[in-house]
Amino acid sequence: MPINKISHSPFPSLQRIPPTKNKGVDVKIKQIVYIILKTLRTALVLTTASLTTLVSLPVVILSTMHGLYKKTPFIIAIVDSIFMAAKPLDWVAPHLPRPLAYMANAIHAAMTEILSTLVMSALYFNDLEKCNPKTMDSGNHQPILLVHGLYHNSSAWTYHRQCMLEAGLGPIFTVNLDRPFVSIKLHAEKLREKIIEIQKITGDRELKVVGHSMGGLDLSELLLNTAKDEFNITDVVTLGSPLKGTHMTFLGLGKSVKEMRYEGAYINDLAKRICAQDKIQYFHISTEMDELVVPSTSATLAENKNAKRLVLPNLGHNGLLYSKKVNEALIEHLKSGGGTPSQV
Repeated sequence: MPINKISHSPFPSLQRIPPTKNKGVDVKIKQIVYIILKTLRTALVLTTASLTTLVSLPVVILSTMHGLYKKTPFIIAIVDSIFMAAKPLDWVAPHLPRPLAYMANAIHAAMTEILSTLVMSALYFNDLEKCNPKTMDSGNHQPILLVHGLYHNSSAWTYHRQCMLEAGLGPIFTVNLDRPFVSIKLHAEKLREKIIEIQKITGDRELKVVGHSMGGLDLSELLLNTAKDEFNITDVVTLGSPLKGTHMTFLGLGKSVKEMRYEGAYINDLAKRICAQDKIQYFHISTEMDELVVPSTSATLAENKNAKRLVLPNLGHNGLLYSKKVNEALIEHLKSGGGTPSQV
């Protein structure tokens, strides 16, 4: 299925280092120019985003206080305030020439990523797994399992979980995978234990699963190595999951990080298995400005024909966990049971 929205950088010369077919002076000059331009562009985006973030802090604080006055849950109030402060960039970007629109989206992504990461850090010890339901009420409810990514825990889902509950979804379960330095297969085994536990509570009801970043890989590894009738799971949502790996693995440690090396042996095998199967419907949500999944197209896995996709232009990797647009797409998808998502 075609990707809902995808655009490419208006700076094609900055996408990769020019091929070095010879070692002449011209090639070296091109490489130096590339590095300088790339560095200047990154410095410009980060500087502008940092200044914009500082200027917008009073707006965030006042808007959050207003939300709390209206008895809005704190996490929703502060996150909505963050994205409201960045809203002007969201408004103007579609009306700008392509290079300027790209810069506006990059600044929006960097600004909201900075603030989202601060919120994420403050919430790190908010153990949501302790809030998992212990019993299942009667009625036609749809159980949902949310799986966090690398070096994170169940607190990753504080915003999306609260919004889902407000929308009447649930019961909602989260999990702490712990042991971040082990392999994806070992994470998958921990997920197996959690899903069996959930099944004892919910019975044979279909379970919807959502994974952020490596969480989407953990879910895929488990379900692709499970008998078709073992778990009643036919739908997987991935948020910024490096389905073909990422070039940024040099930033991390552990076996799972090595397994996520871009187009490495393990990740290539997993991607092929995802594309070859027909028992699971995927919904891949990604962002063009993902600073940890590089290239960002890795999170859409275009080769997977049994999937639908939503690509957003101006979020960072952590911003996916706090975006209202992402949340609206999630809720629409989970309530409808699939189908083509509207552009949000």
